[in-house]
Amino acid sequence: MLSRITKHNTPGITVNRSFLLAAGVSSLLLIAASPPSWAGVIAFTCLIPLFYIIDKKNVSYKKIFLMGYVTGVIWACGTLYWISLPTLTGFIGSVIYLPLYPGIFCVIMKWVKEKTGIYGLALAPFVWTTLEIVQARGVFGFTWQSIAYTQTYANNFIQFASVTGMYGVTFWVVSLNVLLYLLFTERKRFVAGAVLAVFILLPFIYSSIVMKRGQPVSESSWVTVSVVQGNVDPYKKWKKSFIDSNYVIYRDLTMDLGNTESELVVWPETAVPYYLRYRYNRYRQVRDITDSLGVNLLTGAPGYFWDKKGKGHPLNKAFFIRPFTKPMDSYAKIHLVPFSEFVPFREQLPFLEPFLRNLNLDVGDFTAGDSIVVFSFTSRDSSKDVQFSSVICFDSIFPELVRQFFRKGAQFLVIITNDGWFGKTSGPYQHQRIAVLRAIENRSWVVRCANTGVSCFIDPYGRVVQKTGLMEQAVLTQNVALSETKSIFTKHGLIFPYFIVIISFLALASIAVIGSRGEKRTK
Repeated sequence: MLSRITKHNTPGITVNRSFLLAAGVSSLLLIAASPPSWAGVIAFTCLIPLFYIIDKKNVSYKKIFLMGYVTGVIWACGTLYWISLPTLTGFIGSVIYLPLYPGIFCVIMKWVKEKTGIYGLALAPFVWTTLEIVQARGVFGFTWQSIAYTQTYANNFIQFASVTGMYGVTFWVVSLNVLLYLLFTERKRFVAGAVLAVFILLPFIYSSIVMKRGQPVSESSWVTVSVVQGNVDPYKKWKKSFIDSNYVIYRDLTMDLGNTESELVVWPETAVPYYLRYRYNRYRQVRDITDSLGVNLLTGAPGYFWDKKGKGHPLNKAFFIRPFTKPMDSYAKIHLVPFSEFVPFREQLPFLEPFLRNLNLDVGDFTAGDSIVVFSFTSRDSSKDVQFSSVICFDSIFPELVRQFFRKGAQFLVIITNDGWFGKTSGPYQHQRIAVLRAIENRSWVVRCANTGVSCFIDPYGRVVQKTGLMEQAVLTQNVALSETKSIFTKHGLIFPYFIVIISFLALASIAVIGSRGEKRTK
């Protein structure tokens, strides 16, 4: 269809219509492939419309960038619209900033294609994956839109993530896009088809073998965990008049466990909406629950610390309470949400924070934690010591951060979150699917406890064993195996990303050098 348009219209009009059509189709395919959609296979074609325009001659870099940027804008609006509910500033910033990456990708690939020909598209998986790696870094680090997450329902294909991490899945998906494009355009169709078959069969065979073999786990290496989903209105629970009601909700749901064999009970992020460590009467209420049931409790609650100047800094924390034991261990959230939990660069741009508050935008004042924490407790029968870690909400989208907890000795991971800010949107479901890759990457159970859902248990192969619905009160109990070995990703997680980045820069540098020499010869 597009080739016919080229023959019968002026070049300028054709390019404009074509690049807008390509941007629209690619972005819609990306949205359709993203969780909670099960149709992750759609992601194998999402970049093909962009490749078609990149492959055309006489298209300016400006239009190529705009095509990628428009793709990113529509993609961000379609998958991240729910950010506007808790933070309009964050949503606007996301829609402006994140599309830069597909725009840059399109420009780089156009340049590569002009220098090397159509087979320069072989660099596309390296370039896209490198840009994802870069996008995950810094204050504005964000991996939520990684193409890898489109495959979190395809457990029979992505078990190699325990070797490469999620960036290997991204590389795989973009590679399939390139191969399908070459197949559709009849360039070396046999070679492209053969390589495509290998790229599909190898992950499937590897995943089948790994999942069939399973992990050897001794009977003594299991612990019973319960998650409590309170389904409390995130705006209502911070009101002083509701503090007692909030406590009653979690107390009653937890006490309903009765004489359960649970050894760890998990409450979600900020389930306790006050400074637990410094409110003794409130702390005593929570301790009464753990002591009466003889169970360990992990709960989210705010905390703070005093700096050397005597200034208090609030923290978003997870507190671990053992029965009949006064000291509490805690972990402070490391990755805070920009323009929601803190204002970036407020020391360099002191006017920014008061400006945002004057707009009545609800911007937090939290300080980021800086410590990897592993909690431990002794099982009821004293037969084993259990070690686990907890990350909080936004932390869970960063694979490099999560693996640090397992490297330090965690035998399973707990994710506590409050996705109630996002209502009945796709946000809570997307967040839940992100946890699937964290389980596969580290070959460990993941326990997820969300205020309004989705709470769940995920096994080391990314299979969701139990889950709650959205916007309901619920308690789930599950036997969780303690991880006895570390995956290749856990031990050497940065090898694949470093390899991808190095190959990308070496290849692009080589093309630039060879291309400049060729231009000099022709002058």
